[in-house]
Amino acid sequence: MRRSQSTPRPAGSNRGIWVAGAAVLVLLLAAGGVALRKRAAARALAKADIPFEIVTVPPGAAISVNGAAQCTSDCRLSFPAGNYQVTAALDGYEPAASTITLVAGKPASLVLPLEAHVALRILSDQDQGKVTVDGQPAVDLTGGQYVLTPVPPGMHSVKVTSKTGEASLTFEAYNSTPPVIGTVAARNFIAVALASFGSQAHLVSSSGPLKLAVNGQPEADAVPTGIDLKAFQPAVNELVIGEGKDQRSIKESFGSTPMLTVFLKSDVNAGTLIVSTGEDDVRVLLNGKEYRRKTEHGELRIQTLGTVNVQVAKDGFDPVAPLTAEVKKGAETRLEFKLNRTPTTATLQIAGAMPGTEVFIDQHSDGVVAADGGFSDTRVAPGDHAIELRREHFVAKRYQRTFNAGQTVAISGPEVLLVAERLPPPPPPPEKKPEPVIAKAPPPAPAGTVADFEDAAQWHAEGSSYVHRGAGFLAFKMPPQGTFTFTVQPRKGGLFREGKVRWRLMYTDNRNFAEFEIDKSNFICRVVQDGKAAERTRTSLKDIDKQKEFTIQIDVTPEHIVHKLRAGGSWVPLDAWSEPGVHFAEGKFGFFLPGNDEIALTNFKFQPK
Repeated sequence: MRRSQSTPRPAGSNRGIWVAGAAVLVLLLAAGGVALRKRAAARALAKADIPFEIVTVPPGAAISVNGAAQCTSDCRLSFPAGNYQVTAALDGYEPAASTITLVAGKPASLVLPLEAHVALRILSDQDQGKVTVDGQPAVDLTGGQYVLTPVPPGMHSVKVTSKTGEASLTFEAYNSTPPVIGTVAARNFIAVALASFGSQAHLVSSSGPLKLAVNGQPEADAVPTGIDLKAFQPAVNELVIGEGKDQRSIKESFGSTPMLTVFLKSDVNAGTLIVSTGEDDVRVLLNGKEYRRKTEHGELRIQTLGTVNVQVAKDGFDPVAPLTAEVKKGAETRLEFKLNRTPTTATLQIAGAMPGTEVFIDQHSDGVVAADGGFSDTRVAPGDHAIELRREHFVAKRYQRTFNAGQTVAISGPEVLLVAERLPPPPPPPEKKPEPVIAKAPPPAPAGTVADFEDAAQWHAEGSSYVHRGAGFLAFKMPPQGTFTFTVQPRKGGLFREGKVRWRLMYTDNRNFAEFEIDKSNFICRVVQDGKAAERTRTSLKDIDKQKEFTIQIDVTPEHIVHKLRAGGSWVPLDAWSEPGVHFAEGKFGFFLPGNDEIALTNFKFQPK
């Protein structure tokens, strides 16, 4: 019999099987790596801080988040997703607060308008006396000073009495506007009342004319009918009033908020030493002996004469070097001390770490390393702490460090580099499922132009501008929720309206609307309800008196109306209006031209939201 022979296997067939298997393994590993990276990225995004911007009108407010101090407005912060209570505080203004919700992947912003209140100060070279406001029971004029803040809106009367003389005055006060001084009278005093608001100042004296200089610059004579000051500034001002043996000097600090300051000068054989610290309850030592009173409202006024050595001290603040001053009769000498709080916490600073690395202090999560590899915590309690860096699929690192108040512990370089763990084999790839159908977001609404005014034919093209002349309300037909941007030039107007431009929002009829007005000096907002108008706010404008046109941006949402002016290459906040219960996007937007007013409009654009 013939022995059967087996069919020979093709050359290279085993090699092909191994190559195919290796390719499948590579694909599995790659798919597993992509899945791991996606999960890690999702976790990092969930832990990452979300940036948000805080704007106050005016800027310069101290910002706190959930009760912890953070920054000075306008500023940007970053926090994890969640709800936060934001508070803005600025001396001379009512505090403002609001809640902001941070959502991963969505930067946010918050606008907080601040309302300025009026303050009353009475400063005398008489150490003691009595002050009566609006006929209420008299209060002590302690240490030659009395401060009332805030002053309720309306008309007020003030009377000051001492052992040797008395003074009285009337004035009118309303928030966010300069006080208006009425009559000023005095016996055995030279009384000077100064109403200030930012760089604006008006001075009324109880007698006169009296020679007057402000910050070394001659002014018009001080008189009972009052004068406006030219050299005044919202800072420390020196006023010299009178001449010869009757000359008196005043050196006092003024803020940017509305204030009425009353100075009472007599013929006492002494001068006034003003110790300014910016803090209350500060101990003051004169020539090594502690004075009987402490600072109030950041200052202490002392009647003295001659050379004095002054020291200040307060628990919780660093020591301050003493200062020496020469106090002369009838003059005010001011000493400024800068007090710095003694640090009570330390700082942890990490640089060069892997973004997304989680930082732990004593086994408690303290935050995540940012995209630039940096991390900082300025609130670490003094003492010994365990610092740990953790990241998924990496070997954690742990450090023991001692923290001292006011000092920084820095960790960087090789210390922050983490070593990758040996990963287990990747899981088998999941079954491929059909990709979900994702609906495309609708395109943004088209922008509005001059052609979208209700009667666009009223605008006449002149070069790149559109011009209108004549009385009436020029209504825009699109709902006003969105952002308006335009450049407007007042061509001419009727009597008393030269150079003014007006526009309206929330317009429902000619008896109910909000009207905004701008000229070379002021930005004004009025509210008209049932035909009755009331001025809501007035903002003084600086350094634009030579501008022939105004570039305006208006952001309108149901929650607020924010106005900005283009000046010096940037947008400057003019007004931010938010009020519970008011729907700001209702009604219509349009320009209002009284009489024969004429305006030219350029680059008008409305972007709906």
